[in-house]
Amino acid sequence: MLVANFKIFSRLLDAVLRAPMSFFDATPIGRIVNRFSKDMYTVDEQLVATMMSYLATMASVISVVVVISVATPLFLAFLLPLFVFYASEQNFFTKSYRELKRLDSVARSPLYSTLGETLDGIATIRAFSMSHVLMNKYFDFLDKQQNAYFLTFAGQVSDR
Repeated sequence: MLVANFKIFSRLLDAVLRAPMSFFDATPIGRIVNRFSKDMYTVDEQLVATMMSYLATMASVISVVVVISVATPLFLAFLLPLFVFYASEQNFFTKSYRELKRLDSVARSPLYSTLGETLDGIATIRAFSMSHVLMNKYFDFLDKQQNAYFLTFAGQVSDR
């Protein structure tokens, strides 16, 4: 896992460092930080658990199909149409879930960007007593991100 994490981080860093200046003009710094942090979190925390869950599920499915096929050979006639239906449903779910994850990522970027800007300009914000305005702005961004995250989480729960 450590090697995979290092390779992904190195490739991502290399791509960002070699990007043209127009990339930085069009891409907020929060989106770049979000990409780094989310990818590293996924490799570090979620990949092993997801792989173990996948292997356990596949072993269960294969064993159930074998047991049902031995007990009821007629089941094999319905297995192919069932597999085609499952594949079409999985295709629909994958496209929908990908868009939900993209929305979550895009909604998270302003949070990181605003936080970085706040830390850079904290003295100015306090000097003009504008912390309440900034807090309201941050809470609006947080509400939008949580809406996107809720839909992403609902998609995960419905998959189980």
